[in-house]
Amino acid sequence: MRSRRAVGLFVTAFLLSMGGLAAPSVAQESTLQLSWSAKVSLQVFTATLTCSPNASTQDYHDAYRACSDIAQAGGDFKALPGQPGMNCVGYVRWNVPGLEEFRATATGIWNGQPVSYDIVYKNHCEFRKATGQVFVW
Repeated sequence: MRSRRAVGLFVTAFLLSMGGLAAPSVAQESTLQLSWSAKVSLQVFTATLTCSPNASTQDYHDAYRACSDIAQAGGDFKALPGQPGMNCVGYVRWNVPGLEEFRATATGIWNGQPVSYDIVYKNHCEFRKATGQVFVW
């Protein structure tokens, strides 16, 4: 029984170190103002994401995952893990007129460092592929 528990703890530690069960590594409370919009849309969707060393609490679809993804990228939105397996080639649903050129912005403080990103993706699929759950609220 003792060896099974030791193996279980080892596997858990290994998965945490490899990012399989990654917890957000936020050294201090971090607050970001996030927004996204489509090029031809008059709507801009905005949210505030607050991540702290102990938890991610607010009215956000999956704040824990968003904070984890930003932590994994070291606060660099161009390095977000996103959804790399997503296939955007020839997927008609993502090429709806008005949903091309998605603009995503992030400003605020991440682990004590200023964040200022303004990124344009060629369509909604590329936007989701690159940003994953960070801009989902």
